[in-house]
Amino acid sequence: MKTRFALIVGLGALVMLGAFFFTRSQNTITEVSPPERTPLRVHTERIAERETVHLDFSSAGTIGYESEAVLTAQVAGTIVSAPLEINRRVTPGQLLFKIDETGSAIASQEGFQSADIQQAKLRLENAEKDYTEAKHNDERDDTTASGVAKNQARNNRDIASLTYKALLDKRLVKSPITGILTIKNGNLHDTVTAGTPLAVVSNGKKIIRLYVSDNERPLLTPGQTISFSQDIAGIERLSGTILRVSQSADAATRRFLVEAESSDPRFRDVPAGSIVTIFATLKKTARAGNFFLPLSALLREQNGSALFLYEDGKAKRVPITLVTIIGETVELSGIADRESRVVMTDVKQIKDGDALILE
Repeated sequence: MKTRFALIVGLGALVMLGAFFFTRSQNTITEVSPPERTPLRVHTERIAERETVHLDFSSAGTIGYESEAVLTAQVAGTIVSAPLEINRRVTPGQLLFKIDETGSAIASQEGFQSADIQQAKLRLENAEKDYTEAKHNDERDDTTASGVAKNQARNNRDIASLTYKALLDKRLVKSPITGILTIKNGNLHDTVTAGTPLAVVSNGKKIIRLYVSDNERPLLTPGQTISFSQDIAGIERLSGTILRVSQSADAATRRFLVEAESSDPRFRDVPAGSIVTIFATLKKTARAGNFFLPLSALLREQNGSALFLYEDGKAKRVPITLVTIIGETVELSGIADRESRVVMTDVKQIKDGDALILE
C-alpha cells in the first residue's frame, strides 16, 4: 500500500516538473526578439525642390479660322441645289444651298415644290390684289371708311410679304460673310432635318482651337509653345504658339476657349475641320507654403493622408493636408521646414521608424 502511494506521488512530481520545464521553454521562445528589418534604399527630395512642377498636357482640338460662320438647315427637306464646291470664295448673300420638298403633287411656283412656300405665295398675291382694289376705292371715294380699308389692306399685304420672305430665307441658305467655303457637309439630293450642319464659311488666319478646364486655364498663356498632331500618339508633330486664352467659360460646357497659331509650312496642308491632339508642358507653381508630390509618394488612408520624411536615417510618418489633385500630381500643405526631405519611393513598404538608406 505504501509502495503504491509512493509511486503515485512520484509520478505526480514528474508531471509537475515536466509542465514547469515546458512552460519555461515556451516563455523562452516568445521572448526571442524578431530579426531586424533590412534598411530600405530610397530616393528623397527636399520640400524646397517641389514648389514647382512640370505637367504633361494633352487635349483634343480642331483646325479652323479666326472668323467662321457655321451654317445649318433651318427646315427639313432635300437639298435641290448646292452650286459651290469646297475652297471657293463666297460673298455675303451668295447662295450655298436650296432646300425643298420633292415629290409634291402641287405645281411648282418660284422653283419650289414645298406646299408652305406655295401657300404663302398665294396669300401674298391675294393680299396684293386686295390692296390694289382698296387703294382704287379710296382714290375714288376718299372717305374715312375707304382710307381705313386701304390701310388695313396694306398691312395685310406687308405681313404676307414678310411671311413669304421668311419661308424663302429658311430654304435658301446663303453666306452671311465674305470668306472661303472650308467645310461642306451637305450635297445635292441629301435629305436634311432642321439643325443639320451644312457648311462653314471661314475668314482670317487658320488657327487651332481647344477647350480647357478651369484648373488648366491659368497654366496656358499667350506666347506659350505647343505642338499638335493629327495622330493621337503625336508621332509627327507640328509646332505652334498660343494666341489667346478666353477669360470666360462657354455657357454650356463650362470650359475655356484657347486659340493657337502655327508657322510650320506643313500647317497649310492640314484641312479645316481636322481633329488634332495638342501637347504642351505646363509649369505650375504651388501656393505659398505648399508643395507638389506624385500621388505614388502619398499614403492615402481612411483618416486622411500622410507621407514619410527622412530624419536621422529613419522614416518618420507625418500627416499632411491634401489641397488639390492634378492628374497624377497632388498639391499639399502642412510642412513648414522647406529643407525636410520627403521619401519619394517604396512608401507602401515602409513603416514608421524603419531604417532607411539614401540612394
